[in-house]
This record gives sequence, structure tokens and C-alpha cells, in this order.
Amino acid sequence: MSTPLFSPELATDWARCERWATLCTVGRCVYADLGGSHAGPLWRSRDSDELCPGYAGVLHAEGDRQTIRVRECRRRAAWWKRRQQFIRDQRQAQRESEQRSARR
Repeated sequence: MSTPLFSPELATDWARCERWATLCTVGRCVYADLGGSHAGPLWRSRDSDELCPGYAGVLHAEGDRQTIRVRECRRRAAWWKRRQQFIRDQRQAQRESEQRSARR
């Protein structure tokens, strides 16, 4: 079985996904070292081509066609877990503060 040929549009998109994966692997990701207290990465236009945007592509065959599926990169997924924990901790601290105030 031969490898299906990409359409020019798909080849361009796939090259972008491969670039993102390479950048993320070497730590050039907008989510690298982003703490949970941050609502998200700062918007960057100047060097946006030199950073993984937080997504990764997966080539997927659907029948006789190739499709690119996009998912979060591992650094974005890890940041999202830290962010969720930060929000839970903040809500818990707020509830405890309200309970202490109600006792007074």
C-alpha cells in the first residue's frame, strides 16, 4: 500500500503541525513554565512563528483521505491542570474566609 499524497493545503498545515511539535519538544512553547495563577500565555505576535501555540497535530486516515486532528500539546495540558488546581484552591480559600467572617 502506497502512502497517500497530501493536497497542497494539507501539506502546508501538516508542516506547521510538525514545526509546532519540534518547537514544543525543545521548550519553545507559550505554555512552558507558565504557572497556574496565569490565566493564559501573553499574546505574542513578534515571535509567534518561533513558539508552539499549545497545540499538536495528529495525522489521521479517514477512508481514503488524510485528515489532521489537532489536540493540546503536553505543556498546555499540564498548564491547564495547574490552572484548574489554582482555581480550586482560590475558591476553597474564599469559602474558608467567608466561614470565618460568618462566625464573628
